[in-house]
Amino acid sequence: MKRAKWFAYSFYFAVAIIAFWYWHVDEHYQIFEFASYKLGFTPSENLAWEFHSKIRSGIMPIAAFGVAKIFISIKLFNPFIVEAIFRLLSAALFLFSYFRLLNFFDIKDDSRFYLICIFFWILPIIMVRYSSESIAGSLFWLGFTQFDFRKSKKPVSQNLIIGLLWGLSFYVRIQMGILIGICFVWTFFFQRKKTLDFFFILVGFLFASLIELSASYWLYDQIVWSPYNYFIENIVFGKASSFGVEPWYYYFSEISKNLIYPLGILVWVGCISYSWQNKQSIFVWMFWSFLVLHSIIGHKEYRFMFPIFAIFIPMGMLGLKQLLEHNSQSKRCLKFIWYFNLILLPSAFMIHSFKPLNHLAIYPYTVNNRTLLYMGTDPFALGERFPQVKSYFWKFPTCRIIPIENQDSIEGKPKIVLTSTSKGDSFVFNKIVYLRQYQTITPKIEKLLPASILGTIDYLYIYQPKKIIE
Repeated sequence: MKRAKWFAYSFYFAVAIIAFWYWHVDEHYQIFEFASYKLGFTPSENLAWEFHSKIRSGIMPIAAFGVAKIFISIKLFNPFIVEAIFRLLSAALFLFSYFRLLNFFDIKDDSRFYLICIFFWILPIIMVRYSSESIAGSLFWLGFTQFDFRKSKKPVSQNLIIGLLWGLSFYVRIQMGILIGICFVWTFFFQRKKTLDFFFILVGFLFASLIELSASYWLYDQIVWSPYNYFIENIVFGKASSFGVEPWYYYFSEISKNLIYPLGILVWVGCISYSWQNKQSIFVWMFWSFLVLHSIIGHKEYRFMFPIFAIFIPMGMLGLKQLLEHNSQSKRCLKFIWYFNLILLPSAFMIHSFKPLNHLAIYPYTVNNRTLLYMGTDPFALGERFPQVKSYFWKFPTCRIIPIENQDSIEGKPKIVLTSTSKGDSFVFNKIVYLRQYQTITPKIEKLLPASILGTIDYLYIYQPKKIIE
């Protein structure tokens, strides 16, 4: 099984490098763009509302800032490299915690169920992201494996580490407080733990709080406790609900759909079966508490469930195993899950990877907001807001500058690539007329695509400068 683990690391790392897309734009607007602001690239007025409301932790942005600074100091800075490094770290952190977590489930490490849990197709897609959901989940489960309720005595240092990891997890994503709370409640009802253990866990949590206060002071230039501001903005003022309210059953239907219906429904059936047969399991308590409390909240997003996918998949697989244990069709069902999962697994490399410019918003602005940066063949930054251009992102248009080799082009003037927008056959920028040359998806193909598909595909419009307006 060591080979399977090494292959898992190799596979997840390959996904982290190749699939350079984002799952949700908050990865940029609340992490890398905050780092960009501290690096001096992005003006504060162009940051997301979360920055001005001071509701996000500075822990993840300061890590991105530190790595970026190292590359800047050695003159090798490139935002794509910085992102790739953190995706690799995210993948390593998840797998390290996940392998330890699987030891808590009664799954033999030489079984096909164990392999399905490791290579379940959605996990490499969502857990290589440097996002609050993925990082907070991995930190929590790593702390949980240290918590190890099966052992009655633990050294002080272990309890301190648990508190530190859980504290960082909480500050990275505040909703992780649900899982932390359930751990304490469960041990109160089903185990006798020494008060001293909880005391040292609390001390470790306080260390994490010092890290959070320091990081947020660095980000906001004032003392800020982000959980308080988060509560005021999203709970008291109901800011989160302004982004949409979904029905209570949203997570059941959305997870089934996103896992692909046959497989998604089977995982749900297995999870419910496991929960029914293991009512006192700490995993059952954590999973359903996290799900129910999120279902009560009006604003729901599929990604909010990512932290508990690490137990959702094993619970689903074990539940199915228990259901089918004495069924003659069990082998056929297992084969279906295995082969269907293998068919879906390569999509880890492809989902959203057809968005070639989707992460240019990491560092979209220069200090001089009217300057286009040109750095060889590397797409890097946009300083000027093109008028009447539909933004690829929610706020600003995205473009990149690439060199021109055409003889009939204006010397020294790079051509411009616009994404997800059409300015017609030409437009004027800085007294230069740009004419459209081609687009990566031809009009003939575009006409054949249904609207539902067009809304999910991003393609480029290539313009070249032709003349200067005097």
